[in-house]
Amino acid sequence: PESVLYNLVTKISDVDKTINIKIISINNYIKQAIVTEYSHNVCVYHFPKLKFLSRSLGDPLIIKRFLKTYSFDIIHAHYPIALSLIMKMDTPKVLTLHGIFHIEKKFVSNSFVRVFYHDYNTYMLKSILPKIDGFVAISPYVIDELKEMGVYHKVKNIFQINNPIDESFFSRKSSQNDNINLIFDPARITERKNQLAAINSIKLVIKKVPNLKLVFTGGYDIDYLKKLNDAIISNDLNGIVEYRGKVPRDQILELYKKSSIVWTLSRQETQPMAIIEAMATGTPVIASNIE
Repeated sequence: PESVLYNLVTKISDVDKTINIKIISINNYIKQAIVTEYSHNVCVYHFPKLKFLSRSLGDPLIIKRFLKTYSFDIIHAHYPIALSLIMKMDTPKVLTLHGIFHIEKKFVSNSFVRVFYHDYNTYMLKSILPKIDGFVAISPYVIDELKEMGVYHKVKNIFQINNPIDESFFSRKSSQNDNINLIFDPARITERKNQLAAINSIKLVIKKVPNLKLVFTGGYDIDYLKKLNDAIISNDLNGIVEYRGKVPRDQILELYKKSSIVWTLSRQETQPMAIIEAMATGTPVIASNIE
């Protein structure tokens, strides 16, 4: 994600200017490989997904091929399947876990995705945990779930490092516009994030609150986005509800600043960045009551 990359690029030179980082990003929507140098020591390699293979099967092949090209001192992955074909390599490996796959699976209707993404990641997580050199949990919830799964005792060198917030969020203090009541919902458009609940809620809110606007940002699951668009049209909410897609960092900061509230009505979360970012900007939050 852009925010993670921003934190990495801006802070790594403060730690050690001799560290060189190469990042692999695999994308469904590009046709050829692209290399982007963000600083003298941070470079991102964007690869298109392999044709005729699911991401769960194709991505590990791309990663293995890339790692044969360079020599690394450490490998840091963000999904268990990223390590599936390279566990025999001698290079130390660290995994940061951003989601609990077998729980997130409950909120995915596509059976293909449920099996080849959620089930496979869960299987690989249990398989590689005893073999990796370090594990990073982004919240206490991740550690609790590892204990619930019965695999916590198998993990070596476990660390809790919460997702960071950089200084720019603290400098963009909320300054709502009196002429418009802006509700901001920054999250990937998916069943788990539950944006349809926001549509149902906004139908009630607009009866009481004038000059209301609800803005969604983030990537999307195509089937759920269609449901969201259909709900906007059927409820005559064009002009009140707007989906802006993925937007640049500066626009995200400006939306936080101008919003009256931030909504996050998710059905499940691991560590919701929207809540943390909203709190940093001083924007009030309405969140769903989830365990």
